Amino acid sequence: MFFGGFMLLWLVMMVASIGGLALGVAALISAARLPDVAFGPWWDNTKSTWLLGIGVSYLIPFGFLVTGIYWFRTGKRSLHETGVVARPFWAGPPKPMPMAPSYPPPYAGPPTYGPPPGSPQPGPGPSGYGPPAYGPQPYTPATGPYGMPPESGAPQPPPASRPPSAPQAPPDPRSR
Repeated sequence: MFFGGFMLLWLVMMVASIGGLALGVAALISAARLPDVAFGPWWDNTKSTWLLGIGVSYLIPFGFLVTGIYWFRTGKRSLHETGVVARPFWAGPPKPMPMAPSYPPPYAGPPTYGPPPGSPQPGPGPSGYGPPAYGPQPYTPATGPYGMPPESGAPQPPPASRPPSAPQAPPDPRSR
């Protein structure tokens, strides 16, 4: 009697182990072969979560059996019913859709300095002083050695101190 029970338990454990191993491998291959879009939107894709969960289940006794059954009953079945693989319970709640990017307003030009529009202008002030200069000063062309800046506003290179000459060849060591 005892021996018969032991053999029955041993047989059940062997079938569960080998069958679970085969079911776990089938679940891992089945999940890995599906395209990424089947696991949800890009911001909440659960493909790596499923694969990691099935892989970690091999470390838990009979975990591959449980995960294999869970994959085929929950994940794969919902793919056929809804077109999207269901979330595994170890993934937690779904992530919300990210906000649309906010871009800075278009460039409105350089800032203006001075009193706000509509404010009273300052009086003449003490004698000998001119009115204050608000805002950008008028542009006057540069008269230094660099001349006028180019239209792009980029700085010009400094003028050459001497005209360029042909490149010099290195001296021939045999001529000594």
